[in-house]
Amino acid sequence: MTARLPRWRPWLALALYAGVMAYLSSQSHPLPELTAHVWDKVLHVTEYGGFGALLSFGLRRRGLSGRDLVFWAALAGFLWGAGDEFHQSFVPWRSADVGDLIADCLGSSLGGLAVALVSLRAAGPSGAGGPARGGPAAPAPPVSDGDAASCVRRRRAV
Repeated sequence: MTARLPRWRPWLALALYAGVMAYLSSQSHPLPELTAHVWDKVLHVTEYGGFGALLSFGLRRRGLSGRDLVFWAALAGFLWGAGDEFHQSFVPWRSADVGDLIADCLGSSLGGLAVALVSLRAAGPSGAGGPARGGPAAPAPPVSDGDAASCVRRRRAV
């Protein structure tokens, strides 16, 4: 039996992640070893992909799925990214960039899409899952009490 996470844990993870994002955004030269070797748009997509995935994970646990997860991840990524770019316009040696905002929104959307696809796969083709995925177990085949075939069917069903 697996223990379920309390409902607040995904939101705590998102809040901590957003706090790290805000801290790095307020630095004039965050992670110079990394930013010297990796294109900043890739970093934005990656950073906001995590943001979108964590947000979507929390929303998924609240019952949202599919397109709704991607929509809310994209919207939150856009809003957080717009606030981040505005904030960076006041940080020395930083500037606001529309290209960064587009990368933020794309990354957040991809994070939401990843959670939506994993949730869809976990639900299985019928959407119900199965006993290994938390869904209902398939009914056992009918058996009769007297023949050898029923004994074999009973062993397979168990």
